[in-house]
Order: sequence, then structure tokens, then C-alpha cells
Amino acid sequence: MSGQAVSAGFDLTVKSDLVDTVQEIEVNVVEGLFIQIVINLVDNAIKYSNQSDTKKIDIIFSVQDKQELTVNVSDYGHGVELEQ
Repeated sequence: MSGQAVSAGFDLTVKSDLVDTVQEIEVNVVEGLFIQIVINLVDNAIKYSNQSDTKKIDIIFSVQDKQELTVNVSDYGHGVELEQ
């Protein structure tokens, strides 16, 4: 995933607040599908912000109420038109 971002000229940053908020968290996911979802989100970020002046993608993992994992993938592209 990082190789894909770097080869497209993007800076990829992964952050997590998991270390600060909980000692251990168990997430019930189908590992291959979860990884594919994150890869697809990064791929879309590259595809739709390729013309942006800021070539950066941030992935942030956080825990809400000690029971919900949130994954945010952010880019600095122009976004998708509302009509789409």
C-alpha cells in the first residue's frame, strides 16, 4: 500500500491513538476484506487527488468509547462533484 502511494508521488502517513487509549483491542473482521477496503480507499485517494498540489494521504485509526474502531483515510484532492 505504501509502495503504491510512494510510486504515485504521495506521502502516506499512518497514525493511531490505540496506544494511548487502550492496552489491547480485539477487532472482529475478515482480515483479507478489511485490508482490501483500506487498499481501495488509498487507491481512490490517489486516483481522485492525483492533480492536487498536496500529494498526501493520512490514515488514522482511533477507538470510540473503547468499543468502536474508526478508520479515516484523508486526501487533499478536490473531491467528487455532488452530482456524482
